[in-house]
Parts: sequence; structure tokens; C-alpha cells
Amino acid sequence: MAQDGFVFQRVQNVFQDIDVYQNDIPLVDRTFVSPISGYGYSTYHYVLNDSLQTDYGKEYVIYFFPIQDGDLAFEGKFRVSAKDYALTHIDMRTHPKVNLNLGRNLYIEKAFLIKDSIFLPLKNEYEADFTLLTKGDKEKGLYVRQIDHFDGYQLDKEIPISDFKKPDPQFRADQYERTPSYWKVQVPKLAENQLFFDQIQQVKDNRTIKRLVGNITKISTGYIPVAKHLQLGSLWTTFGNNGIQGTKVKLGLRSFKTRDDRFRIQTYLSHGFRVKSWNYGFAVNFLAGFKPRWVIGSSKTNDIQQMGGKLMEENELILDQFANAILKRGEIHYLTAFHNHKLMTEVAIHKNLRLNLLAYHKSVASAHSGVFPMGYVIDRKIQSKFKDVGVEATLRVTPTRRVYGSGVQQRFGRFRFPTTAIKFKMETSGILDGDLGYKQLQFLQNYPIGLSKFGILDATIEAGKSFDLVPLPLLFPVPSNQTFALEKNTFALLNYYDYITDQYLNAHFEHHFNGFVMNRLPLLKKLNLRFLATFRIAYGTLSPAYKDHLITDLKLKGPD
Repeated sequence: MAQDGFVFQRVQNVFQDIDVYQNDIPLVDRTFVSPISGYGYSTYHYVLNDSLQTDYGKEYVIYFFPIQDGDLAFEGKFRVSAKDYALTHIDMRTHPKVNLNLGRNLYIEKAFLIKDSIFLPLKNEYEADFTLLTKGDKEKGLYVRQIDHFDGYQLDKEIPISDFKKPDPQFRADQYERTPSYWKVQVPKLAENQLFFDQIQQVKDNRTIKRLVGNITKISTGYIPVAKHLQLGSLWTTFGNNGIQGTKVKLGLRSFKTRDDRFRIQTYLSHGFRVKSWNYGFAVNFLAGFKPRWVIGSSKTNDIQQMGGKLMEENELILDQFANAILKRGEIHYLTAFHNHKLMTEVAIHKNLRLNLLAYHKSVASAHSGVFPMGYVIDRKIQSKFKDVGVEATLRVTPTRRVYGSGVQQRFGRFRFPTTAIKFKMETSGILDGDLGYKQLQFLQNYPIGLSKFGILDATIEAGKSFDLVPLPLLFPVPSNQTFALEKNTFALLNYYDYITDQYLNAHFEHHFNGFVMNRLPLLKKLNLRFLATFRIAYGTLSPAYKDHLITDLKLKGPD
């Protein structure tokens, strides 16, 4: 009886892989210090409350609570065996002053069974309370509870190894779909489980619940239903502004039946008011196979884009991007006009190992040649526009990434995971009127490092090289950011095209303290602010030959 919507996909996976014996416990994109961590004494106060005589022998009851309010830690109690110093029971919840994104309370309870000197899991119980706007007690929210029971242990007879075969992971939306009567038979006849089953049946069609879930889904996705299987959005990309078109408005639509649709269509129409220009985009994606997962897609766009914001981008045919932000510093004039056709296929060799192949045909020119000349010398002739026809191959490895959904467009959890990506791009001149012939190679390695209560260090190294002379839009500008929002792996103090390279090595380090600093400042800690430290460095060169091949007003220089 799973509910629809990305919010439910996220919250139902909050309590995955929780091991209290680890020093750190990952929850909702944060790292909490375990109360039985090897360095727990620097985070917790412990109080020996009582000793009990149980079926397992003598046990101690120990209470714990954070030394510093607001630290990523729990409060609660656990019982530990006096003989083996192993946990038999623990229950804990997040401290009310912990700064979580719209999370009011997270609760964890675990019980362990001692049988023949072996400690086995007996029960896991998890609770979570999420809100939409604030964390006030009067704010309506989403309550999640998960209970796992373990029984039927057999330690006195041999079990065939075939019995330990893991079930096939879910790859189709309807793979494990069952009728309500099935669950009534299969759910253990425990009073509390049956009570929750009956409650779910009662509230599933409740109007208030439907309205709340609908509002959460609209805010989290940016899409509003306007007709059967049709949604308007994304609302977050509706308005923009740039120095050429002025104020720009985009109206987008997408087909949507459920989050697990195998077939999805997206389209948009945008209008710039200063020069009375119209732009459009259309994309279609289809999940052609499940094992292995195989997606094919095609898109056509005629639009204006600000280059130089990112270097290593995904090859997905999604039309939600809208780079021309309303709030920004300075004017954005260095815009490029694209008339772009793409064919894409992606194969999931493993759920976290994907190969993406992209064929493209682009007509590229300056959005305003008077403001942003970008001529290129081809066969001793100056061309103000060119055709770029080629292919890209991207291999992306994302171990431990959490994937949600079984449709053509999946969601990827924000839980931090390492990423390795290699992209090779090639064009051969003369094929389908292509004007260029070049090869390019890019590499990206991102690795978030958990530092327990000190936060998370997010490290990224990126490198690339163009092996042949190419026009300006195909070079590698140092990634800049002229908006007032923090954009990952960009330089906020640089303007677009300040530095241009044909080979580069960039490093970005962001340390998220997750309250470790702000929670210790007497007055500021009440504001629930977060402290972030960044260090970025860029090194690159530009071949001197480009001075004779590029016709532009930009200063051709690399960062060195």
C-alpha cells in the first residue's frame, strides 16, 4: 500500500542500514555520533541508572544525552550485558534542538536476542516526523513508523546455502504489488501491527491527508496537475532574466501518470520580452528494458544558454534547467544560441554503474553578435556560427547511492556517496554537415568524507583536455557563478568567461560543519544558522594558437 510521491520515497528510506555499533550513524544527509562510539565520551554524558537480572544474566541500564545541545547526537538509554558487554536493547531519539531540515523527531529502538552466546537482531522500530513549513508543534506533518521483527532462528541444524539467496531487487513498479487481502494474511498478527494496518486503510482516502500530501509533492517537485496525466511546471524555472532577452518567462508541461511511468514527454515554450524572442524545447524518454535497465530518449531545443557555469554535466534529456536567474550580480551578456537535436541511450550495467551514449547535432551561434562576438576561423574563413555534430560517452560510477523509483526518470537520494565519472566526446568533420573535428576527455571524482560530529568534507577533483582546436563554446571556462546562491563546484567571485582553458585541473573542497561551530556561539545558536567553509583552486592553460583562431572581445587567458 505504498503512497505515491517523491516525499514518500525519501522518508521510507530514512532508516536504512542503521548499525549502532558503527561510530557514526547516517540519517537524513547528516552524520550522528553513535552513543556507543569509540569517541562517544567527547559527545555524550553517561549515567549508570540501574542493574537488572534478566534471562540473559545481569544487565546494566545506562542513560546518555549530548554534552552540547544541538550537536548531531541522540538522547536515550541502552542495556548492556555484564558478561559480554554487548547491547541487548537501545532506544534513542534526536535532541529537540538538533537542526534538521523540517524533521521534528527521529526515534530508533533496537532489541537483540542472546542465543547460545550469539547476539542476533530481535526487533527494529523506527519513527520519524516531518513537516512542510516549520518545525512547530502545531504544524501538520508526515509521520512515518517502521517495525521489523526477527524470529524463527534455527542454530541447531544445517541450512542449505541456497536458502540464503537474496531475493531479486525490485526493478518494476508492479513487481511486488499485492491485494489488501494478501497483506491481511501475511502481516504478523501482532496487535500493534494489525492496528497500524487498519489505521492506514482508514486514512488512505482521507481528504485532508490527500491535500497535505498533494501540497508537499507540489512544493518538492515544482509540478502542478492541470489535466489527467498532465502537469504544469517546473514552477521553479518559470522566471528568468538575462542581458539579451531581458525578463524571460517559461511555460512547461510534462506527462505524468505515476512516478513510475515508463514513458515521459516534456515540453516548454519561453518568451523574452526585451527582444520579443521565442524559444522552445521538447523531450521524450522511454524505459525500454528493466534487466538491465535501458533508457532511450530524444530531444529538440531552440534556446539561449549561459555557458561557463558547469563543466562536467549529466547527459540526461531533462528540460528543467533554466540558467538565467532573476537574482544575480552584474549583467549576463555572454549568451550562446543553440538549435540542438539529441539522441540518447543509457544502460545501467549495475544500479550504480551507468553508461550513457549521446549523439547530437547542434547549430551554435552568439545570441547577440554585437555584444558577444564568437567567430572561429575554419579553413581560413571566419565563421560566426558553426555546426557541431558528434557523440559523447559517459561512464558514471556511484557506489552506495540510493535510487528511488522504477520508472524512466528515477530519483537519487541526497545521502552522500562517492562519484567517479569519465566522459569522452568526439566529432568528425563532414559527417551530417559537421564543421569541426575534435576529441575531448573529462574526468570527475567526488568523495564526501564523514568526520563524525565535525561535519562532512565534500571533496571534488575535476580535469579535462581538448586535443584539438575548437570554437569558444566548446572550450572549458573556469566554472563561475553570478547568482547569489551557492552553486557547487563553481567560483562565486568570478564572472562567466573570466578565464578560458583548453586543459584544466580544478579542485573544490566544501566543509559542512552541521552545527558544530554555530551551536557553540551563545546568541547565534538560537538562529539555527549553519556554517560552511570552502576552498577552491583552478589551474589551466590555453594554447597560444587560439589567438589566431578565435575572433572575440574576451581576454583569452587561463587561470595558471
